[in-house]
Amino acid sequence: MPRTAVDLSKFRTQIERRLLVHHHTQKDVLNWLKTVGVSVTIDQLKARCKEWGFSRRGATTDPAVLEQVHDRFHTTTEDDSTIATKLGAQGLSISARQVKELRLQHGWRRRAGTDEQVKEQRADTFQMVQQELEEGTIRAYGRELVQTHLRIYHAHRACEDDVRDALRNLILKELRRVSQAPKKEKEMANTSFVALIGSGV
Repeated sequence: MPRTAVDLSKFRTQIERRLLVHHHTQKDVLNWLKTVGVSVTIDQLKARCKEWGFSRRGATTDPAVLEQVHDRFHTTTEDDSTIATKLGAQGLSISARQVKELRLQHGWRRRAGTDEQVKEQRADTFQMVQQELEEGTIRAYGRELVQTHLRIYHAHRACEDDVRDALRNLILKELRRVSQAPKKEKEMANTSFVALIGSGV
């Protein structure tokens, strides 16, 4: 005997919130429906969700979602799950898995995955640190502040060891340069060198 059709319309808002905001699975929703006295099959639930347009598949192509993932990844230390939760609270539906997919599609990696990527990331860090020091932007910054600065203003997640080594390398270069400079130039370089030492290496 065929199962009697169940009208899920009055539960539409709760189902939408559970699926798209709290990122529950359809199985979770089925279990919740049972607690309120409603028994449906997974196929029935899928059919209604499709009819209502409840899907997170379009999240990875939504420009608003992409922008938010980009901003949170590059300006915070939040993991994928936290980013998904924060965006859900803003009404932007995306799962932690989809956050990861978006990141990898755009090359936003938390850490380098291959030796080549490690070398490239290290070289980029050295170049950025040198440029920022020459411009005076990060003088007297500690390692953590330098990392934060690179992440926020350059969308670059620098490894702590790379930042430390870059600062140390630049201090050694400055020491060698100043030691070989004329007396007047040494005196002029003192202020710059002291600021560089203050970088917390």
